[in-house]
Amino acid sequence: HILPYPWQTDTSLNNHWYADRLPLVMPAPAPVIHLLTDIVSKNGNLLLNVGLEADGTLPDDQRTILQGVGEWLKINGEAIYGTRPARTWGEGPTRVTGGSFNQRVTAYTARDFRFTSKGDTLYAIALGVPADHQLLVRSLGATGPFAGTVRSVRLLGRTQDLPFTIKAEGLAVTLPTDLTPTPALALAITGLRDLAYDGRLRPDLDGVLDLGAFAAQLQGPGLRIADGALAYWNDSRASASWTMDVTTPSVYDVVARVAHPTGGSTLAVAVGEQRLTAAMPATGNWNRFHTVHLGSVTLAAGKDQVLRALPGAAWNALNLESIRLLPRPEGATTWIEATQVSDGSVTMVANGATIQGRSLRVEGGGNLGFWSEVGDAAVWDFRLRRPGTYRIEVEYAVGPTYAGSTMALTLGDRHLEFTVAPTTSWGDYRTRTVGLVTLPAGDHRLQIAAKVLANGGAMNLTKVTIVPQESPDAAPVMGSQDNGPALSPAVCR
Repeated sequence: HILPYPWQTDTSLNNHWYADRLPLVMPAPAPVIHLLTDIVSKNGNLLLNVGLEADGTLPDDQRTILQGVGEWLKINGEAIYGTRPARTWGEGPTRVTGGSFNQRVTAYTARDFRFTSKGDTLYAIALGVPADHQLLVRSLGATGPFAGTVRSVRLLGRTQDLPFTIKAEGLAVTLPTDLTPTPALALAITGLRDLAYDGRLRPDLDGVLDLGAFAAQLQGPGLRIADGALAYWNDSRASASWTMDVTTPSVYDVVARVAHPTGGSTLAVAVGEQRLTAAMPATGNWNRFHTVHLGSVTLAAGKDQVLRALPGAAWNALNLESIRLLPRPEGATTWIEATQVSDGSVTMVANGATIQGRSLRVEGGGNLGFWSEVGDAAVWDFRLRRPGTYRIEVEYAVGPTYAGSTMALTLGDRHLEFTVAPTTSWGDYRTRTVGLVTLPAGDHRLQIAAKVLANGGAMNLTKVTIVPQESPDAAPVMGSQDNGPALSPAVCR
């Protein structure tokens, strides 16, 4: 998210903060450029550490990286220096995680954009170069957050404007064919107005309103932000509120991300005259957040609508990470827990499965175990907000002597079979890709059933994830080793 105040973070090119000979965490300019762009788009600054030799000199490999970053900034620094966050930080399919000491290099695509602004110019930075020389900026489509009409598009480093087309799904830009290799491309776009981040909460491209802790207005004693969540909520007189712009009238499902070791509280959410109250679960500790569906509200389009979160009749403190308002698809009458989130993925966990069969059950570790009879099946309903091609990934474990079972996956009228690859033990969980599926938006049902069992046991399954195929963070193919191909040839249609 864009934070409402300037913030700063640091990272290092080398593996530690000392002189060492371990492999570099960031071995090339590209991950530094991508990290810098992501941070700046969210109102942040980046401090970059280098590991010097014992005599204080800069190693050649790190010097090369810094020179590469400098060369990119010579061309594209206009989109970084002196800019402000735009109305939205960006878009794209790639999953990005926060946290401390997780210097994980993320493989972005040409569909991942970060936005900055300066005066009347919007900068859209593509974190990859498309092979077909075509870029589509979805945030500049009919449902995007920006007002006005695009007048010109220029690629930084070039003087001539680029050809573009404004479509309902976004701004389509044709790039030059003589591009030199680069980690990211920056477009300077004119004609739009009110570009800069103004602190207002607006729906994302799927119409979802994400009300995070940093955007909340806090009232009452004690309550404050800690580790990205509303915490120290020990006093029932405290409350939090968010002011939001609703652009599309709809029925919205209201979900909260909450944590408390033992539970025992009721949380209330009020919007206008509508009020929802739900009991909060025990999550095991203060930092393990669970998603709770509070109910639904009907909202008309309009600015400055206020949502309040406040203690219910019973209160035992609570950590609140966020509240999200998800527009219910047309024709849908109920909430589905496995609903597509902003990165395009859907996660179906063991506890959310409908179980068919005599032996299969959810074990204490949160996995589906005792999958020991042919026909045993787990069924999930899930909701997609947008159509596309998706990878089906499973997180599972199996003892090596039990590997080789054949599982049948059914998704509507689509069918796919896969053979369970071995892991080292029943507790050694791995994530694997089992195939691809092309799906429309809407509600779907997925079933995984045992077809052929090897030595009487199929697997322990913790979750199934539907991931956009363009997301580069692919799990190994089921049946392959960890270094196997990133894509399964099996396609379920």
